[in-house]
Amino acid sequence: MIEMPLLQFAQTNGIRMGYYEAGPKTDKPPVILCHGWPEIAFSWRHQIKSLGDAGIRVIAPDQRGYGATDRPEAVEDYDIEHLTGDLVGLMDHLGVDKAIFVGHDWGGFIVWQMPLRHIDRVAGVVGINTPHTNRAWADPIDLLRTRFGDHMYIVQFQDPAREPDRIFGSRVEQVFDAFTKSGFTGGINWYRNMSRNWRRSEGLDHTVHVPALMIMAENDPVLPPSSADGMELLIPDLEKYLVRGSGHWTQQEKPEEVSAKLIEWRRKRFG
Repeated sequence: MIEMPLLQFAQTNGIRMGYYEAGPKTDKPPVILCHGWPEIAFSWRHQIKSLGDAGIRVIAPDQRGYGATDRPEAVEDYDIEHLTGDLVGLMDHLGVDKAIFVGHDWGGFIVWQMPLRHIDRVAGVVGINTPHTNRAWADPIDLLRTRFGDHMYIVQFQDPAREPDRIFGSRVEQVFDAFTKSGFTGGINWYRNMSRNWRRSEGLDHTVHVPALMIMAENDPVLPPSSADGMELLIPDLEKYLVRGSGHWTQQEKPEEVSAKLIEWRRKRFG
């Protein structure tokens, strides 16, 4: 069993954020691992150990609303400006100038936004399963409702009565012990900001001007490799890598392969 490093805390962007760190503090640029939904930093346990053992400084936070990190009440406190701002504040706390951001699932969406909003703090970006796309032509919730109907889970997450929060909370022991304390409202609030994020991104240049790696999973039914088609149009410096035989939880299903690719790409591009 892989043990996590010591849990530490940072005051960032108006919240207290829990995070884990491994590897030498002298290593630059460090790698910041951003989890998805419904996960916590523990989902990166394999990569934390492998990258740290390889001499790479690696940092993995429980993001806003999750695990050991604070859970503000207001839905708007979970928009993309807050989520990216949390990472900038974490870097400030650690004295980090620039970092490589690696994100899976919802964390992938966040890390692709980092070079659009905080380019001076980003050395590189790695998306795992989650591709980078241009701004949608219409409100994403309206598009999902039209295509999949009102019973699609992301559409249901918009419920102001927070019925999904109660349903997930009643089954928390089957998912993650960590959610016994945090509940699911914080994580679901990320979804409740999709329309807000879309509105507030109008006019934002979606071109990524840093080195990037896209790790795709062959058997991901939600974010298949085909969803990454055309990323080259938005990311001039892009490498793609396919993990065969993996579903959506790629860094846990194929931990050695994902870690090896992260180490190889990081050394190739940044020394």
